[in-house]
Amino acid sequence: MLDYIRYPGPPADDNGTTLLGYAAPIVDSFKELTGRDPFSIANNDREWVDHRAGFVTQTIREIRAALPKRGGQELEISVCTGGLIHDDLNRLFRDWRTWIAQGLVDTLCPMLYFKPEQVGRETRAIRQTLEGESGYNLYSALCIKYDLLNTPELLHQGYAEAMEGGADGVCIYRADGLENASLWGEIEQLGKSGQTG
Repeated sequence: MLDYIRYPGPPADDNGTTLLGYAAPIVDSFKELTGRDPFSIANNDREWVDHRAGFVTQTIREIRAALPKRGGQELEISVCTGGLIHDDLNRLFRDWRTWIAQGLVDTLCPMLYFKPEQVGRETRAIRQTLEGESGYNLYSALCIKYDLLNTPELLHQGYAEAMEGGADGVCIYRADGLENASLWGEIEQLGKSGQTG
């Protein structure tokens, strides 16, 4: 499980793009490839964003290659990501499309800090963005925190929206939220359906 793999951050600039990813190997390779100096262009320049995203993708590629096999089978890689694919790529350099297209990850687990209706919208948007791709699982991660899905009714609505939106299953987090909202019994009910992670 890769938890929010990206350059560490914040900080971010005014447009929300992380200010990180300026290590010498990244800067030097960009200059060599493009003839441009990252320090003289916008932080959210498309070519510069894509270049930094490539380094995150390369990290996953190297992890995939280094994983040992168990019983002759490759270990699976799951990735916790942000809930908005556009923001993830353009602000944090997580390129889900490439990871799935290249078979680098087995399971996407977007962390959906949303209310039920947006859980469904984002799950559908992710499936549509990855239309035509196969060989991966999508587990919508439902947040039990603050005023998000913190009642039995909201939790069940969020679960239904995720499944109707095309999720293969759900993950439910955070343990402290579940404890504070006394929702462990609801988790047991959802677990009996065999579609929770």
